[in-house]
Amino acid sequence: MAMAAKARSLLCDLKEAKSDLAVAKERCAQLEEEKRMILACLGSCLRPDEEELVRIQLETLLAEKAHLAQENACLARENQFLREILEYHILTMENRATNGEHNIPKPPDFFTSDCNDFEDNELPPETIKSTIIR
Repeated sequence: MAMAAKARSLLCDLKEAKSDLAVAKERCAQLEEEKRMILACLGSCLRPDEEELVRIQLETLLAEKAHLAQENACLARENQFLREILEYHILTMENRATNGEHNIPKPPDFFTSDCNDFEDNELPPETIKSTIIR
């Protein structure tokens, strides 16, 4: 019984792999056709020295894109870390307030939403001032 289930599982995996291979072959054919069209256009439009310049520019742009993607990932991690710190701080302040240590007002709602949702004029003045002072 277990052998039949394993055989069915392997058969399903084989069918999925064949399907993925067919999709990859189709995409490869599309890309080869696009390459032929681009080379035909570039061959008639650009001189060899211009082709080299375009290639260098494309490589530079690709490297810059990779750098920006990496920087974006770092900033996203930092942003998440700061949000967690803020959440912890808010929870500890609420805990202190419920224990009667301090009478701390409830934090504003803008801390709980995504910072990209706000325009500059929608932020509280103290946030804008602290950002400008830094």
